[in-house]
Amino acid sequence: MPSRKKRRSSTPDSISKPAPAPSARRLGEPELLAIVAAALCGVHAWLAGFALNPDGVSYLDLGNRVASGDWASLVQGYWSPFYPALIGILSRLTGRDPTALVALAHAINGAAAIAAIGLLWWWSRDIERPHLTRAMMATILLVSAGLPRIEAVTPDLLLLALMTWIGYELLVERGERWLLTGILLGLAFLAKTSSWPWLLLSIPLRLGGAGDPASRRTVLRSAAVCLVVMLAWILPLSAKAGQFTMGSAGRLNRCWYLDACDSRTPDTHTGKHTAYHQLTGDSTHRVVWAEFPRADLWTYAPWSDPTAWDAGVVTRTSSPPSAGELVAYWGRQARNSFGLWLAPVLLGVLLPWSLLNWGPETRRQLRENRSVLTVAMLGLAGIFQFVLIHSEPRLIAPFGLLFALAVLHGLSGGGASIERFQSLARQVLSILGLLVAAGFAVPRLREGFTSRPRINRAIASIAFTNTTLAANGKSQTRLVILGPALPVEAAAFLSGSRIVAQLLPASVAVVTAMSPDQQRAALTTMFGGKAQVAWLTTPGGGVSMVMIPSE
Repeated sequence: MPSRKKRRSSTPDSISKPAPAPSARRLGEPELLAIVAAALCGVHAWLAGFALNPDGVSYLDLGNRVASGDWASLVQGYWSPFYPALIGILSRLTGRDPTALVALAHAINGAAAIAAIGLLWWWSRDIERPHLTRAMMATILLVSAGLPRIEAVTPDLLLLALMTWIGYELLVERGERWLLTGILLGLAFLAKTSSWPWLLLSIPLRLGGAGDPASRRTVLRSAAVCLVVMLAWILPLSAKAGQFTMGSAGRLNRCWYLDACDSRTPDTHTGKHTAYHQLTGDSTHRVVWAEFPRADLWTYAPWSDPTAWDAGVVTRTSSPPSAGELVAYWGRQARNSFGLWLAPVLLGVLLPWSLLNWGPETRRQLRENRSVLTVAMLGLAGIFQFVLIHSEPRLIAPFGLLFALAVLHGLSGGGASIERFQSLARQVLSILGLLVAAGFAVPRLREGFTSRPRINRAIASIAFTNTTLAANGKSQTRLVILGPALPVEAAAFLSGSRIVAQLLPASVAVVTAMSPDQQRAALTTMFGGKAQVAWLTTPGGGVSMVMIPSE
């Protein structure tokens, strides 16, 4: 837990003054706001229920391998290790049933969001003005363009909690606890390995913000600790790859999003691949499919280990953008990031907070407190790292939160806001962020209450299908996908199935145009003895099942 010790500070005591012991405090507005925010995240986690995205299936697959003791399968270049390792370890308490794993992942996300809220409450107690808590709670409920993205089974909520703590260490503790700061930065890498450019940039930024040699030594010590934590992942990953590597996420995302490569999965790949096979015939009726090795490990091998899939690409089609197209792409990414997803925080919290607190005293504090500018630049750098390749609300939220916390903390000692709010306008400005947060939270929760029964019905339908197949002596553990696989990957995972092969989309029309007898014969020739069921899928996630006769 963060320390409450008195620390050296160049800012007024209003920023660093220790709060009274918890036993001496009554349950006031800061505590109530934190409880409400935590309750919203708890309800959101429950409503997420069994919601599952394709990325989440991959993390759960990796977590399953950890739970079975297969730590070697965790070492791959695309998916970050911290989240699936945590799922795998905790799954020993909840069981490895697919629905239990999904619920566990949402519980971890909810716990991370609540932990961040608790830390923000602890932080705001240092400053004896309850409206700082209002601003902090509104920020964490808005920085993901609404409630924290607990419904996405990804490590972004872990990173959000880590960035909250990193912000506390850099702004409140001034980075003096270098060992803890280094560990937190290293864990941020393990939670999101694609953050390594940001971590490297953080070293010169923090050194530039250090005011004296002792502070610079502290920065270097924390960087050394961070490097040690990072090496715990980089060394086995590099040994497996046969060369030094920090992961393949940046390289693959650049290929997919900037160069429009067609090699992401068999859903889109139109070139040649080492996993591709074909049913001989004339060029009009040629059928091409992919068979996935180690299908007992992964629900959908190309997506659960994209690095291995990419290594098997023989020919690739891409269209790198021109300089003008690249600038236009970055412009759209920046517009969406700041003008759409971060706009509620910027306009509903940070702008009112600046109006309330700006004054001569604030300007003096900002000139003296270099850590505020350093942390604000770190937050912006993290956002722009994703703007350069691919930006989403859940990806930029941890760094948007770091930037917002720097602004809130830096302006929290201004003389303009020390006086009690007397005018109605000031009161409205102080709670504007909470009103905006409520406006975003209500429809999200309403949508959750509406969608949960639908998800439960889908789970029940999958269970009924499995029971029916078992009664007919069939097993749905090995699937062939005729069409796109990513839209139905979650259904495959929840049904306990493994996708062992997939027809390329261009070949699906050839098979579906066959007569029923020809279709059965073709499926038997290609997949007899390898799979029991074929799913004819649509881009929207629709599924029609076809039994595959044994050879």
